[in-house]
Amino acid sequence: MNIKEYLTGLPRRFAPRNDDGRGLLRRLHLAMTGVRERIAVWWLGGKKGTISQKRVFYLAYRSLVSRKSRAMITISAIALGTAAIVFLVSFAYGLQDIVTKRIVQPKSMSMIDVVSGTTNLQLSQATVDEIAKIPNVAGISRAVSVAGVVGLNNSRMDTVVVAVDGNYFDYANPVVDTGKWMSKDALKESTYNDGQSLAGLMGKVAGASTDDMLTDVTIGQKIDGKIVSFRIDDDVYVPLRKAPKTNAEILGFVKGSVMNMYDGGLVWGSQYDSVDASGKAFLDQTGSWFGKWISTEVPIYQQTSPGFYEPLTDSQGQQTIAKGFMGLSGAKILTSIEKEVTEKLITETKAVGQVLGDSTTSANVALTFNGGSSTASAELMQTIEKNKQVTATASSGLAVLEIKKTDGHEALVSTAFVKALNLSKDDIIGKSLTLEYIITGSVLPLGLSGRVMTKPVDYKIVGVFLEDTKPVLITPLADLISIGVSRYNTVKVLANKPENLTTVREKIQLMGFTTSSIVDTLAQVQKLFTILRFVLGAFGVIALVVALFGMFNTLTISLMERTRELGVMKTLGTTDRDVFRLFMAESLIIGAVGGAIGILIGVIGGQIINVVNALMRGGFSNSMFKTPFGFMVGVFALALLVGTATGFYPSKRAIKINPLDALRYE
Repeated sequence: MNIKEYLTGLPRRFAPRNDDGRGLLRRLHLAMTGVRERIAVWWLGGKKGTISQKRVFYLAYRSLVSRKSRAMITISAIALGTAAIVFLVSFAYGLQDIVTKRIVQPKSMSMIDVVSGTTNLQLSQATVDEIAKIPNVAGISRAVSVAGVVGLNNSRMDTVVVAVDGNYFDYANPVVDTGKWMSKDALKESTYNDGQSLAGLMGKVAGASTDDMLTDVTIGQKIDGKIVSFRIDDDVYVPLRKAPKTNAEILGFVKGSVMNMYDGGLVWGSQYDSVDASGKAFLDQTGSWFGKWISTEVPIYQQTSPGFYEPLTDSQGQQTIAKGFMGLSGAKILTSIEKEVTEKLITETKAVGQVLGDSTTSANVALTFNGGSSTASAELMQTIEKNKQVTATASSGLAVLEIKKTDGHEALVSTAFVKALNLSKDDIIGKSLTLEYIITGSVLPLGLSGRVMTKPVDYKIVGVFLEDTKPVLITPLADLISIGVSRYNTVKVLANKPENLTTVREKIQLMGFTTSSIVDTLAQVQKLFTILRFVLGAFGVIALVVALFGMFNTLTISLMERTRELGVMKTLGTTDRDVFRLFMAESLIIGAVGGAIGILIGVIGGQIINVVNALMRGGFSNSMFKTPFGFMVGVFALALLVGTATGFYPSKRAIKINPLDALRYE
């Protein structure tokens, strides 16, 4: 029985039947049989009058073996070029894997960090509850960053305090180097409504504002309806516009001077560039930004040439006083004390100017600001100090609260905190420290500003986490919630699946918040290492290109040496197609063997360095060289492609040889 008869023979149980019960199985078996038959005919049989593929590769193999030294050198060159590509690119893959492992933590591919980009859109508990209602949100973690004063071992130190909830450990993955994470009792949240909280301080802290949360604004809308006093820095000219828009007509310029104080009202206008948040102070539901402007009526100047200004006058020669709008970034809002100081300073300066003339006015102003002995200056300094004392007394009396949560006071400290106290990580575990929270800024509820402190609280140190740059404490958010903290610096949102992260993130951004994700960083890292792999692979390709010339030279010399042999083969009936296949088979064998050996050398070389690195570091946690299987397949395919491309030209030359000329060739 020949191969064709063997492959086409079917067992009786697979013979066709009239019913369709197992028709699919029979058709599948017949299809596979047909594939095996075609492969066997291609490899063993060949068409009538041609050499089988098996015989072609055998002859090519015998031709290479008969010239061992030349073949080994050619194969070695291909192997070294391939090994260079594998070794260098594997190094890039290893570095990418190390960096990615440090960036990507459990659940990080489904994590979204949410922050507020404007003071009018805060991460309050109500906002957190709204985010939790978004489809595909699996959980939320809240964190508050505040300042703190720590007392330990008769020493005091300012530090950063991060108050976190129960999900923080799973979401942020802080690395606890020594000790353990906080217990469930410490993280358990409770609410205390006895008046001794931030809510009880509403309207009592100096500088408090009673503005309500805005939901929408319009161009020209008043912000609070109050009249404010402001001034502009010396020799600064700020444009006064017809409307609170950056593209509105400029009526003139307002000149800045310490001797000029103006009044006006705050209104909402278009956004503008500013060093602070005044230029982009509110984000509405449509995603449009609004800035803070001042509506005022002031004397204006005109610009005669770049950098030169002169008063704008009317027909009677009087300086024009215009009503318009200017960006808040060009002005300084004065406090009540600053306003009083400026008014008295202006009055004193005018009086001196009337007596001594204008020539002495500037000297008197300088004397006043430099702490001169003028009566008005001394009175102003006394007024400032008196007001400072009153403000400080009020703040210290009204802005000190007591943490109402009485149990579960546990804390983790950073490694930098331990080093700052010259202690060891093991010795600090179990010690107690005193902590005073200093709560300021956006963490305070709407309607409060200034600074709120808490009475000292004793915390037990239960763990040390890795953070070598600055002293940091991690404490339970429940402690701050007990005094009414309900606004957060950052919120981590966990999507139920990584593929749903984009959808959840877009919905959060539509609420006006700024989001970020490790996916963004990972995409940049992958792009960077793609370029690195390309650059390193290019160096390896250079070595492979050099090997190509050696391979081309080998096949060309082989063709010249076997000219008479080709003449005999063609005379005996060998077709041009068989001659072409013979030389192509030689090039494929060189490419395949060289590629396989090169991949093996590159992988083994990388693994040797991995072992040496692990022995030096005392562990196999990170591998400097990593070779993905798909990459090895790609490199092997490249070696085959190189062999095919290199052998094509000698093969074409071989079939053009005339048999008679070949027999006469010496």
